[in-house]
Amino acid sequence: MTKISNFDVTDNAVSWSLGDERIRIPYTNLEHAVVNENQGYVLVLLKGEELPEKLIVLDSAGKEIENITSIDNFKLYYLSSHPKTEVSIVCISDSPVDHFTDWHFGYDIKHHQFVRLNRAY
Repeated sequence: MTKISNFDVTDNAVSWSLGDERIRIPYTNLEHAVVNENQGYVLVLLKGEELPEKLIVLDSAGKEIENITSIDNFKLYYLSSHPKTEVSIVCISDSPVDHFTDWHFGYDIKHHQFVRLNRAY
């Protein structure tokens, strides 16, 4: 598998190199984007009025594999690094879940699912 390299977020666009190819994808309302180099995917978070309104997961070739507005009734909050999954999506809940409202979620690209990891501080 060719790895993502030279990842960059500028001018409302996300770009990276995949082998000899340069991939560039523009977004309106781009808030933040991160790459998981080990698993070969990109997380793109789009701005909303108060909180981010959409999370897009792209494979290493730039193909959209997820396009969501929430995870298990949690609202999208921000993207972060995480020791277990390299990158995570921090989400919040209006009501505590297991006594906490802020949680890290990882993305399992093999099974195309989000997994609740641990509480966010």
